[in-house]
Amino acid sequence: MDGSIKLDGKDLVTYGEKELCSIRGNDVSMIFQEPMPHLIPF
Repeated sequence: MDGSIKLDGKDLVTYGEKELCSIRGNDVSMIFQEPMPHLIPF
């Protein structure tokens, strides 16, 4: 199975764990489709 995931022209499939950790949260993050359960203001 072939494929690619590109960010700023760079293929993230070739990144190692250390490189992926450096972009998580800063450049790449997840937004859930149902955000309200995760935004409880308690």
